Amino acid sequence: MIYPETVVISFMKRMETELGSDYALDLPGIDFDSVAQAEWLEARDLGYTPRPSRDGEKVDLWTFQVNCYDRGPTMWRIIEMVDDVDATWNQHDLAVRNWDEIGDPVVGWLRCEQTTAVAVPASGARATRTADLSQVAVTIRGSYIE
Repeated sequence: MIYPETVVISFMKRMETELGSDYALDLPGIDFDSVAQAEWLEARDLGYTPRPSRDGEKVDLWTFQVNCYDRGPTMWRIIEMVDDVDATWNQHDLAVRNWDEIGDPVVGWLRCEQTTAVAVPASGARATRTADLSQVAVTIRGSYIE
């Protein structure tokens, strides 16, 4: 049996590994000060929905969201950020690991099937608002397979 936290931790660790050297990351459970940042990524787990597959086995549909924030005067940097998030997740598999066991064995896979980017109006930004804050929300959907 896989616990939801296992999938979430695997997702967040991949965010750190793949994007943490290029961007400041706002991850759940970690103190983060967005006021001091010119650009950053905010990753959130939006949950999962169990669904039956065609062969009768249960497949969980997972949804994550990565918000890209940039205070720059143009949209070029935020477009690069969205491209980097998309390259990390779109049509890629995530090894879900049991982080409590020695060697962190793989216990399943999250097949990332789709990413969708949507610009968020400035009034909807969660961060401290300045005149030049841009936000794009990238939604990542995938199926967990044991």
